[in-house]
Amino acid sequence: MTQRFLSFSARTALILASGLSLWSCDPDDKNDASPAGSNVFIVQEGNFQRSNSEVVGFNSEVGAIINAALFRSVNNRILGDVAQSMTVVGDLGYIVVNNSRKIEVVSLPDFSEKATISTFTNAAGQADTLRLPRYFATSNNKGYVSQTVNYSVPNGLIGVINLTTNQVTKTIPVGKQPEQMAVVGNKLFVSNNGGNTVSVINTLTDVVEATITVADSPASMVVDKNNAVWVMCSGQSTYSSTPPYAPIVTVPGSLVRIDPATNAVTTTLRFAAGQQAGGLRTNGAKDQLFFRRQAGVYRMAITDAALPTAPLFQRRGGFYSLDVDPRTGVIYGSPENFSGTARFFRYQTTGQVIDSFTIGTSANSFVFYK
Repeated sequence: MTQRFLSFSARTALILASGLSLWSCDPDDKNDASPAGSNVFIVQEGNFQRSNSEVVGFNSEVGAIINAALFRSVNNRILGDVAQSMTVVGDLGYIVVNNSRKIEVVSLPDFSEKATISTFTNAAGQADTLRLPRYFATSNNKGYVSQTVNYSVPNGLIGVINLTTNQVTKTIPVGKQPEQMAVVGNKLFVSNNGGNTVSVINTLTDVVEATITVADSPASMVVDKNNAVWVMCSGQSTYSSTPPYAPIVTVPGSLVRIDPATNAVTTTLRFAAGQQAGGLRTNGAKDQLFFRRQAGVYRMAITDAALPTAPLFQRRGGFYSLDVDPRTGVIYGSPENFSGTARFFRYQTTGQVIDSFTIGTSANSFVFYK
């Protein structure tokens, strides 16, 4: 059966497939207490149907975990089942909890609860709920949340949220399994991971104004300093039916650039046969791109005409998450580990490891605050 790169099995198999031979060393753990506040929020998605997701508070200046269970300790309740992502908007944090079908809104930096966005009345006047929400973005003082709905349906949804009332006011059908989003001006670009398209929503009218054909399984997206939209399309794989479920890449990944003024694809950089990639990120200046491929982290300039062939750094087992601190350029990554104690690592812009820290389960993202 064909699988999209989004699936857990696909991500696991990709890590297992790594054949690279040079590895970063592990420094000693640092897990000291500090009176300083958190300026990095680490999203631990937790295990499916165990409601053990959490957000870890970290201070990048002193290099210390401040609070290993921010949401629970501040609000005296669990966060929920599978924390998918977190987005900072001013002094508010929007935490999308996928299998609990909600968005938790917290104030920053204290992390106290402000609202829970979950149920709403749909256009037919019926009670409805968010349906497997994934990522959150804002434009024109409105919030937008991508929703898978169901993995077998042909269309996902984008929920439009009034940020004053924290109410869902409208849903917009897009492509299959919408994932990450990017905003340029009055346009919201939505990666439809279950297919090969990007939907473009006019955020003044909240109507889809274009559908762009890219490559298979678009997922992560960034906007560079020239306002070009970059999309990492991870391709497709099939997997053997017996352990260790070895992947067979049937369609390699591609990195695509879109001109937001014309909605046209201006560049498609294809990976070699058998290669997939994910976790597209940019630096603070937005002139460099970073991504994960097998066990390595790769960097390229937005002006490069070809994909990089050598990793900036690599680690045995690879990385489940990757983010770049826009303030310092420090690179954060966490290997996949949902069955035991996990860790995350920090790297210099040269690729040299700085330090590592122990956390509960693998982090799927790092969110930087002021």
